[in-house]
Amino acid sequence: MIDQYVPLALLLGIVVVMVAVMVLLATLFGPNRPTAAKISAYECGVIPVGDARTRFPVRYYLVALVFVVFDLEAVFIYPWAASLPAMKAQGLTTFWFVEMAVFMGILLVGFVYLWRRGALDWET
Repeated sequence: MIDQYVPLALLLGIVVVMVAVMVLLATLFGPNRPTAAKISAYECGVIPVGDARTRFPVRYYLVALVFVVFDLEAVFIYPWAASLPAMKAQGLTTFWFVEMAVFMGILLVGFVYLWRRGALDWET
């Protein structure tokens, strides 16, 4: 059983040694001419101002969570739609359609609630 993992361990060892040798060679023989432009932080061409550890508004995290919830909705809908031909062959289309309608209804109620509460309004 353990004999199966020997080639993998050997490959992993070779990779670790090669990476260490390459980093060491780059450190020893690579050019090291630091300038003010090279040391400064690169922010897509914009000169960085202020502290990098500023607090984000809570609204940013709420919008991110809402995105994740509705993204997971698509994760559940896609397999349902892909298995539709198999459900049709078994004669279960009405039952599974009602189940998906209930699921979408619950998500729609949550979406309307978030919309009314202003969770989707970024500027307020």
